[in-house]
Amino acid sequence: MIKLKDILKESYVWERKFGEPLPTLADVQRKKKLSEGKFKFKGKYLYMPSGEVSSIPTFNDRDRIIIQIKNQKFELYSNKPNMFRLVSNRNDVGFDGKDKLEKFLNKNKAKYIGID
Repeated sequence: MIKLKDILKESYVWERKFGEPLPTLADVQRKKKLSEGKFKFKGKYLYMPSGEVSSIPTFNDRDRIIIQIKNQKFELYSNKPNMFRLVSNRNDVGFDGKDKLEKFLNKNKAKYIGID
């Protein structure tokens, strides 16, 4: 996701022709399409909306990817090749493919918290 302060940097403001007014937020949005990122798989790596990249830890690894959906935190790991689990205190969801996991995360507007 692109932050407003990154868009309106001084360097961008001064890249204009003589006599042009300073850019407004609407002008910048027209030039750069602002959209929130989405979860996306490329090979064995999961690309997070915030730009981080990680492989999915296996069941035997100590690490877990922490994902937040609404007010609930989930741990994401892989228990078999192309089999993924989201586990929390209240829910346990399994997926049998990268595309189903990716669709679920994007549909529920999941947020990447970090690796625990």
